[in-house]
Amino acid sequence: MNFRSMRRAAAILLTAALLAGTGPSARASVFAKVRFSAPVYRSASRDSAHVQAPPGLQVSVTAIKSGCAQVRYKGRVGYMPLSSLAPASRAPGYAICAAAVYSVSGRKLGTVSKGARVCVLGTIDGKYLVASGCGALGLMKPGTLSSQKPQPPAQNSRGPGEKVLRLVGSLLGRSYAVNANPPDSFNCSSFVQYCMAAGGYPMKGTAAEQAADGRYRKIASLSRLRAGDVLCFDTTGNGRVDHTAIYLGSGRFVEASKSAGKVQVNSFTDWYRQHFKWARRPG
Repeated sequence: MNFRSMRRAAAILLTAALLAGTGPSARASVFAKVRFSAPVYRSASRDSAHVQAPPGLQVSVTAIKSGCAQVRYKGRVGYMPLSSLAPASRAPGYAICAAAVYSVSGRKLGTVSKGARVCVLGTIDGKYLVASGCGALGLMKPGTLSSQKPQPPAQNSRGPGEKVLRLVGSLLGRSYAVNANPPDSFNCSSFVQYCMAAGGYPMKGTAAEQAADGRYRKIASLSRLRAGDVLCFDTTGNGRVDHTAIYLGSGRFVEASKSAGKVQVNSFTDWYRQHFKWARRPG
């Protein structure tokens, strides 16, 4: 077995160990690819009826039983030998702040620094399953990772500052609700209002009111935006601002998204560029 095969086998076995410790009630979603044509058994017993899975097929590993991976594919559940699988989901994630990596039992395995890159293999009970720079395969709490590398706040300039940007990052993944209940749930304007208040910048209650607030400088050009600006969008095209968000820099912002149902990082796609009206700059 070459080094790459050994590392792949170790990853799936460590994933298996984590899943095995989650218990029957754990909600796990760890994706794996079939390495070679392999049997899929009806039960955890290798004596049960089976069919062959083709190489390259992606399945979701939901549990480990009797040394086999319990897998799900198109709503059907079966069991496969661990040796036939390799982790498939390896999305990059970046720590929004210094964050701990835990075992399933809750033991702290290590800490990743702010901005550190980890490899996200899947989720277990809403927590990220990661391969981290501290040499551990473990779990990180929701709201600690972003799909985009954090950018440092603007230097030598007035504005909300790192305290607000740190709070913004800690709220990623919180639920969207029209009737918001911060900090557990937000709509777009209550999210902006809540975060800016932490930096000492009171904001009004609705997106339209925030967009019209003359206490803060109006920035009309996308090229002049800086981290901490409050972005104002007209999403319906009727000339009225109905959505606000907080700019992070490098074309990215954080919003409480109704369509996504949560607080998330987004970027200036063509659609958002077309619906951008202006920004308000606290400071």
